[in-house]
Amino acid sequence: MPTFEQHFDQATRNNKFLDSFFLKDFHDWSMTVMFYTSLHLIEGLMYKEVNRLRNEDKWGYLELDCTNHDERERQVKNILKEIHFSFTQLRKFAHDGRYKVYCFRPTEIFDAYSNHFKPIVDFFNSYCKKYNLQKEFKLIPKKLNLSGL
Repeated sequence: MPTFEQHFDQATRNNKFLDSFFLKDFHDWSMTVMFYTSLHLIEGLMYKEVNRLRNEDKWGYLELDCTNHDERERQVKNILKEIHFSFTQLRKFAHDGRYKVYCFRPTEIFDAYSNHFKPIVDFFNSYCKKYNLQKEFKLIPKKLNLSGL
């Protein structure tokens, strides 16, 4: 499994990519990139949390395995309960955009950003602060232009 740093770096790259078209066009890709950005933040947290629990002899799994979406979702539910719902919602939305060719309205993108993506980012930043990880994930865009939604 990639390290916390590698996941953080990938989430940062994804976030820059998201900013290049967010709420402008390609709403299906906005949803997908929000999902994959959150996935990397969550996998980074799971990497840290599993190692923390192992150090405290509280880890019940033999190995953290995030090789497929269903297994990852199960592990998020067990390890990071607070953000499980938001993560599953982003996964569903991204799936609908990619495979069901659902055309998201800008308001749906904004709602997913505000109600699911941002809470995952906030949780990530709170976790990093709580465990002195010296990382902060900065949301891009910082200010949303909602005129025209």
